[in-house]
Amino acid sequence: MDGEYKKPLIKKFEKLLINGVSEENWLKFPAEVAKASPSDVKNNFVDLFVIVNINPPLLDSETSLSVDNLTFSLNFTLEQSREEIKSLLLKTPDSSLPNGLTYLGENSVEIPRLVLGLSDYDLDRVSENPNSPFAKKSRFKLLSEIVAELDLYLTIFPDSTLPTSLEGDPSPALKNYASLSAASSFFRDLLFDSIESLLDLDLLPPPPRSVSKVPRKLLAYAEAYFKKESRDNFHAETLEKKSRPFYERVGVTDNDTFVQILSLANECKLTSS
Repeated sequence: MDGEYKKPLIKKFEKLLINGVSEENWLKFPAEVAKASPSDVKNNFVDLFVIVNINPPLLDSETSLSVDNLTFSLNFTLEQSREEIKSLLLKTPDSSLPNGLTYLGENSVEIPRLVLGLSDYDLDRVSENPNSPFAKKSRFKLLSEIVAELDLYLTIFPDSTLPTSLEGDPSPALKNYASLSAASSFFRDLLFDSIESLLDLDLLPPPPRSVSKVPRKLLAYAEAYFKKESRDNFHAETLEKKSRPFYERVGVTDNDTFVQILSLANECKLTSS
């Protein structure tokens, strides 16, 4: 788990996200951010809540439900261990909740829960300037983590809880599925907006034409580029740390936090399908 010595970096992480959402229009719609209460942190495994007001509402094509308010929670981590990150991705307050959901306070409203992670290396270098290269790259990394996690949670959502017919009032399970599905479409659009911004700023090398015209290939290209950059930074930082007194050796399964979250979300999805 994240140690006490990482608390300043976690606070910096939270500030990056809050500034991006509240002041830099990262989500392209008006959004409110609220820090989680101590009970939410302890019992519901969240650090921050985000409420996005969407106008016009999103129509979820799978459930035919309209979504005009996306309320979701965030759990921040600097973990580099595969097992710890996998545990965070699949964590729920109780066994009755599908993966990817948690509770909002004590009234048991169910909302999506997303795990966001950046490495020590990234957070040491994130500038207060939201237009810095590291801040721009961080936005892409966080959005790609969200999209990968939502794909995972939709894949493993228990079909047995969904109604066989969409007639009548929607069930709680159908509403939860619609929230995850609408959020997936919403964040995927933001992710491609981020890729275009990185290309415009020369922070991502131009892809081959055959890649740029196919969204799936373009996303894979951008993720592969930043995963390699993150791995290289992680290993360079690890070598530097080894020269310090009392350094605790990094395990062979450890890697950059962003790389681990993306890889494990995809691995868990493949395993369950």
